[in-house]
Amino acid sequence: MDLSRTEIWQIKLMNKYLLKQIKKRYNNKRIKILDIGSGYGFLSGLVKKNKYDITEIDIKPQNSKVIKADVYKLPFRNNSFDVITSKSSFCYWEDSDKALYEITRVLKPNGYLFIMDIKKPKNKLIKNFLLIMDRIFLGGKNKSGAMKDFLNRAYSLEELNKVLKNKSIDYKIKICYWGLYYLIIGENKK
Repeated sequence: MDLSRTEIWQIKLMNKYLLKQIKKRYNNKRIKILDIGSGYGFLSGLVKKNKYDITEIDIKPQNSKVIKADVYKLPFRNNSFDVITSKSSFCYWEDSDKALYEITRVLKPNGYLFIMDIKKPKNKLIKNFLLIMDRIFLGGKNKSGAMKDFLNRAYSLEELNKVLKNKSIDYKIKICYWGLYYLIIGENKK
């Protein structure tokens, strides 16, 4: 596994936060979850303890249990999932309209969408701080500029509201983790 302890900690923290949001709405009811951009498939361990059925997909799976699939052409029937989650991949979707259309198609009516991603820093000082912390915590591993690319692709709140406007999902945006991340909570009102 190529992830540092810091990256694993971050993913686990995000997964626990998402699970808390799911439990708040579904308690221990048996539901089907689709996780988009799963990578290593860390969410499945947490979810299976709670009787939830999970399907994990990624364009470049890092685990044999994660299905290779594209967010623009989801290989599932309409209204297949009660919940759809995504962490740290939304900013990489080149055509967010097409992706959100596909997500809405496979999300059941009154189902929930949870997208968690880093928020574009408002000023260069915070951006530079995050880049420095990335280098320190990753021990110099991140020479490829992945964090810089991630921060450059990240959405500001204004950009997020434009992307989500006029979609068939009612949404709200929560800011979390010291103001560095956002969580989109959407309910499918189709």
